[in-house]
Amino acid sequence: MMSQQNQNEGVQTLLNRVESLEKENRRIKKIGMGLLGASVCLGLLSAVTPMLCKTVWAERLVLRNASGRDVMTMDAYSSDRPTITMRDDSGRSAVRLSWQEGVLMDFLDKKGVTNTSVKVHNDGRTTVARRNEEGQLVSMAK
Repeated sequence: MMSQQNQNEGVQTLLNRVESLEKENRRIKKIGMGLLGASVCLGLLSAVTPMLCKTVWAERLVLRNASGRDVMTMDAYSSDRPTITMRDDSGRSAVRLSWQEGVLMDFLDKKGVTNTSVKVHNDGRTTVARRNEEGQLVSMAK
């Protein structure tokens, strides 16, 4: 028969082993919960990021007002230079903003022809040109 001391040592060994396994189990649970938490955070971040930062790739973007009328067009389709065209209340092109070795703003007449241009050149100079109905330059200011 086993002596009382051997039994106590056996029980103590088992208790130590159970305690060691429980500590290891708690540690594994903490690591698992941490990984789960990090996964949830990454999932939420990836779900929220598109709402915070949206990138739209397009050659042309048309903005319409509540009544369905086009009011502004951003266009890189027609030429190499990006252009923003704004329309008046009747839907005609009224102002065109573009890049041509500086910022160029054209004011358009009822026919859609430029009658006044304001250009801010790369070096900071500004020029204003006015044309008549035939397209001839009638005044220029620098």
